[in-house]
Amino acid sequence: MREIVFRGKSTHSDEWCFGNLVDYGDGEVEIQGFDVFREGIDDWKEIKVDSKTVGQFTGLLDANGKEIYEGDIIKSPSKNIRHFINYNESRGAFTATLINKYMNDDCGLKTECNVEQDWLCRTKKTVVGNIHDNPELLRGGKDA
Repeated sequence: MREIVFRGKSTHSDEWCFGNLVDYGDGEVEIQGFDVFREGIDDWKEIKVDSKTVGQFTGLLDANGKEIYEGDIIKSPSKNIRHFINYNESRGAFTATLINKYMNDDCGLKTECNVEQDWLCRTKKTVVGNIHDNPELLRGGKDA
């Protein structure tokens, strides 16, 4: 069973926080828990975060053993082909969507697959950024 953890950027310091998600329903969202800044300090904190940056841990690790969250961007070392990770409600699964030159066009081309640990390891995918800190990585395909 995978660990349920969320991350979000603090509204005060722009740092990433990790822990339990609390949504008060009024636009205010918090990450709560021990060691939310992952500094090894065993102290309970409640940190307000930007709701647009909240992403859930997928339960998967990249080829280097780094946790993969919704909003992360991954790529293979041999090619500059990138995917972003999101949760697909209709599939009921975390998916990897190919970032390509057609993504922002009106042609509707969208390549998406379920994300599995075997695929991540076999293709040596690594996290290279995320859609919040590195939006430039969302520009299409090999040339970005």
